[in-house]
This record gives sequence, structure tokens and C-alpha cells, in this order.
Amino acid sequence: ASSLNSKLVSSSANSSLRQSDSPMFRLHRPAPPKVFASSELARERARARDFFARKAPSRSQQRFDWDRTIRLLRQADAQLIKMSNGKCAFCESTIGLDRWFNRELFRPKAHAIGREGDVARDHYWWLAFEWSNLLPSCQACNVAKASRFPTAAPRAPAESTGQALLDEQPLLLDPCVDNPAHHLFFDEKGLVSAPTEPGRVTIEVLALNREPLVEARKRELALLRNAVDVWRAVNARGASDSLDSAKLIVSILEDRQPYLAAKQQLLALWVRELPKREW
Repeated sequence: ASSLNSKLVSSSANSSLRQSDSPMFRLHRPAPPKVFASSELARERARARDFFARKAPSRSQQRFDWDRTIRLLRQADAQLIKMSNGKCAFCESTIGLDRWFNRELFRPKAHAIGREGDVARDHYWWLAFEWSNLLPSCQACNVAKASRFPTAAPRAPAESTGQALLDEQPLLLDPCVDNPAHHLFFDEKGLVSAPTEPGRVTIEVLALNREPLVEARKRELALLRNAVDVWRAVNARGASDSLDSAKLIVSILEDRQPYLAAKQQLLALWVRELPKREW
């Protein structure tokens, strides 16, 4: 079982053998789906620009019709699911095209709510057409977040991108830009805590300590702990099924498994507690 033992240690090493992974994985965004280069989406963006360019009083009794934009963006759904290995980008709960999936706008398309409850009516309509602003989320995170997007600095002017958006100093972690491992920590009970303001705000905005989520994490961590304990007992006896018990641990750590970052963190801590002879 030595090769699998090495694989398990390697998995823990990926966690830097310290309490630094988080229940939100850093995601790597692939190239935009074709719809973002389509003339149809370009027309919708132009239509939105014309609408929001009007002075607020002249459209105070009107709402922009997003229906066509939403229909077009559905073409990106499969890529979003693939990007996150079938999990919510925020809490790592399992989702799918037919199961609790929401196409989340990281920055909302309108009525962005700040840290003090202030509302920016037109922020951020222009980002509703950007691949970089889309994330897959579960229904619970979607409902908790709503249009909340607190920043530490003033909001960027309309149609800003790039550095101007970073200069807002967002207080909500973007798993495709930020490294959540620097901001979020949790314990064996599944509770999340944070040493930074963005981490604390993210936990609050997304309700990452909501009871059903904490209980789900706790159950998954218990399964992993049990698998590790079984492997230790079998390996200590030198039994022939040591390889099978190690494979069970590896299967619990597969990419599509929920709460994988949490599992890797706790496994790293458990490995550090084991006598070296067991590895």
C-alpha cells in the first residue's frame, strides 16, 4: 500500500500541511463559451447601454427586460458546471444542470447593496454580459447573496472593467480571482471562521455557517475520518485489504466530491498527528 500512502500524503501536502485550505476552492476559469462572442449578445448589451444611458428620472417607472440575455447565457451553463466540477463555487455543495443550479452574477446586474445597506441602482448592468462575472452557485448561496456586493472603496464608474473593479476593494471573495485559502478556515464540526474582513463578510453574505451546510460538511468529514481510521487499523495489522481501504480514502477526495477543500485540510491535520511509522 506504500504507493497509495504516498498519494494520500501528497494530497495532504497540497494543503500545505497546515490549516490553510477553505470550504471555497479557488477556481480556474476556462476560455469564454462562444455565446460571449455572438452578435445576439452584443445586441443585448447595446440595448442595455442605451437604456442605462438615459437619466434615471426618465426610466424611474421602467425596468430593463433581461429575458433575452438570460436565455442567451444559458448556453454557458454546462461550462460553468464543468469549471466547478459540479459544485457550488461558494460552498462546494453538489449541483447540476437539473439540480439546484443557479447562474450567479458575482457582481449583480442592478441594485448592488453595500456594506451599510446603501443601494447602487445601476451597478453592475454592464457585467451581466461578461463571462468573468458568472459563477455556478447552489440555490441557498444564491438566495443568501441576492444583490449584495459590499466594497471597502467607492464603486467604479459605469462600464468599468479590470483594475478599476479591483480598486473597489470588494469584500466578497471571488473564487476565480482571490485565493479563499488565505481568508477562510473551518473546524471538524464544519463551522467556518475567517481572519480577514473579506473572509468574514463572505461568510456573512453567503451564510456559509447556515445549519444545513454545516451539518452536511460535518457528515462528509466524519466519513473521511472513519475511512482514515479503518485504513490505519487495517494497515497496522498488515492485512491484505490495506490497499482497498486506502482506495476508499482516495475516492472520497475525488474532484467532484463535495467539500473537498475542507476534507483536504482536515486530512492534512490528521496526517500531521500520525506517527511517521504509519506512513
